Amino acid sequence: MRYYRESLTIKRERGDTRGLAASLSEVAQVEAQVGQKAEALASYQEALKLRREIGDSQGVGNTLIDLGAFYQNRGQYDEALKLYKESLQLQVEVGNENYVALCLSNIGNIYLSKGQYEEARTYFERALQLSEKSKIPADIATAVYDLADIATKMGQYDQALAGYMRSIELWRGADDRRGVAIASYGMGTPFEYQGRYEAAVDAKEEALKIFQQIEDRSFWLVEILSGRANTLALVGRFDEAKKDLETALDLAQKQQNSPLVAQILNFQGDLLYYQGDYTSARRLYDQAFQTASRSGARQLTLVSKMNLAKVAIRDGHARAALNSLDAVAKDAHSLGLKYVSIECAIHRGDALGQLRDYARARQNLETAVQKSENLGRERYWSGRTTYWQRFSFQPGTLRKLRFTPKKPFDSWRRSARSCAAIRYCSAKISNLSQNGSSRPRSPPSGPK
Repeated sequence: MRYYRESLTIKRERGDTRGLAASLSEVAQVEAQVGQKAEALASYQEALKLRREIGDSQGVGNTLIDLGAFYQNRGQYDEALKLYKESLQLQVEVGNENYVALCLSNIGNIYLSKGQYEEARTYFERALQLSEKSKIPADIATAVYDLADIATKMGQYDQALAGYMRSIELWRGADDRRGVAIASYGMGTPFEYQGRYEAAVDAKEEALKIFQQIEDRSFWLVEILSGRANTLALVGRFDEAKKDLETALDLAQKQQNSPLVAQILNFQGDLLYYQGDYTSARRLYDQAFQTASRSGARQLTLVSKMNLAKVAIRDGHARAALNSLDAVAKDAHSLGLKYVSIECAIHRGDALGQLRDYARARQNLETAVQKSENLGRERYWSGRTTYWQRFSFQPGTLRKLRFTPKKPFDSWRRSARSCAAIRYCSAKISNLSQNGSSRPRSPPSGPK
């Protein structure tokens, strides 16, 4: 940093405006990396002002990208989007196709974070077209990765995994370890949604290992650390998950990244929920909802609302929870969030069972089965709601049973088995609606 400061002083004395602006941008990047946010913002803004004054369109466009990334990494999506779009226009005017592709990718990622998936896909596809034209492997890898992320969000898991694998190969060819780590982490999410927990843990641990080796403490380190912790919670490694989530939350708060804070709060709430501490889980889900709402992150807001509803069911407020779940399911459907829609159907079945509305409870559970089977051959829904891995049904109540940490899911690895569990509950509901009572027993294991 001292070298950069000395360079700034020399260039100011010489009146080297162009060189000064370039150095200010470099200083801002370093300041941002070491957590000096106010100083970084001031440096970026001064660099942008100088480049506008001398009419450096290319320099202005590049600084707008850097400044947009600064806001994006702190969850200020609307401000970042405005800067990226201004840069896109300038990059088109100067004919820099590589930076046009970068702007398209950045804009797509903003729409992805805001839950506007069709808009995101449009920008990502345009970015891929330009990147393939330029034949730069790292740029192609970024575009392929972005489209894989969209496929994951929309439940297209085979397509997503193929995209992540291709991006890993491209980034390896470009000797970009950071890119390889990001793509490895990305693969963990569809693995998790499919119930392939060991593969999910391995993919995310590989990503974390690389980030620690390259000493990258950016947004991505926090995202990977928290995402890995969430997967650890799903396999019953609660103590490790708790520790990592606490570390991730502290880092996210220091980065002032509200969407990331909301995501981690939801993960912490899930951890407590799996352990049966519903009061503490509710407190964290509420914090997540408030934080996500303020940040404008639609997907996280919906997930937080759904989490609050599932706690309400546990507290005996099934009717109020139904109204909330209906609203969440409607919005999730409009956004293409298939996994959220499935969870809502499962929770609605739970709530309706408590209200003794057995016909509708069975309908919701069967809807969850159908949607789950449509998304892939392996168990989907339990990737996000593992507390459903065992069921027992008593009159009026579909009760979730807590799992034990040792090999918690060995008998529930395949989708046929998990769907069999839901079908079992549906059958019990049908019996209850006809007979009025039933003795609980274990669900069938399903075909192997």
